[in-house]
Amino acid sequence: MSRNRKYCWLTLALASSAGALEQPYQAISQTKLQQWQGEGFFTLNKEWFSNHDGSGFDANGQSLAAQLSEFSYSYLLFASQEIPLPRVRYRLRLWRYPAQSIQSPALSRIELSRFNLGPMLHKQLVLELGEAHVAPLQEFGEGPHISWRFDLINLYGAPHVVAASRRQFGDEQASAEDCLGYSCLTITLSPPQAMPDKPLDLPIWQAPYRLQHGVSEPWLLDTLYHTLTLANLEPGDLPDKPLLEILLSTNVEGNDPVWHALARQTQLGDDSLSESWRELWVWPGGEVALFGYDLCHPDRQSDCQPKAD
Repeated sequence: MSRNRKYCWLTLALASSAGALEQPYQAISQTKLQQWQGEGFFTLNKEWFSNHDGSGFDANGQSLAAQLSEFSYSYLLFASQEIPLPRVRYRLRLWRYPAQSIQSPALSRIELSRFNLGPMLHKQLVLELGEAHVAPLQEFGEGPHISWRFDLINLYGAPHVVAASRRQFGDEQASAEDCLGYSCLTITLSPPQAMPDKPLDLPIWQAPYRLQHGVSEPWLLDTLYHTLTLANLEPGDLPDKPLLEILLSTNVEGNDPVWHALARQTQLGDDSLSESWRELWVWPGGEVALFGYDLCHPDRQSDCQPKAD
């Protein structure tokens, strides 16, 4: 079953409307939205994002979108629109902006990019093993690199899309894109410091996709979201710098299905801490391991108490 179809039941429910909810995107600064929708992005019309307002409900009458983080919600919208590819890296970045007034609510911005690593992996294996010993390129996945940008507000406890845009780009630009200090087409990624040997406990929460699909991209994104306690994170002091960046690589490490995620959170609201890092692995068979550590500000090394989790 393709990943598009795998999440179809939830995505359609998110797109369905339980009633004509008024969308307050008119109150969002249009200049702010236009600045975000630049750099080659094609802005989708209002009919698209007003139909993806997250107002679907589950069998118990609970809002489906309210059970999702901003990241898994954005991923599900992305997956509902794009053709799946087998070997990819997702990069998700989060910005938050405070409310300007009662009529202009707080705004979250998600940039979700998907880099197709299939051709790069195919080329690497051909060089190492010879073309006769490597599967055809088509089996590694052929398709463009894609970015989506979502402007989200919280309405009745659930994320609602107020603007969305999309672009495609080629290998040259993808190679120049930064993924936590690496080129986004780099095959193997690692954190700046080695992770502690002892894994963290996985957060526990109820998610509408968890029981049906087990480990999946949305579940992995929400695992990082909950372990980094982003739900109540305030807008940072550096509005142009993402509060959080997540890299999620799918089927890139070896032949067996493996997920590998790196996450960096900045602007932690702690004078002594500068960054929080998490690394998440899912190996064949479904074994999950989560690791993490915090970094001190360079000028606060003497009195800093980082959590070497």
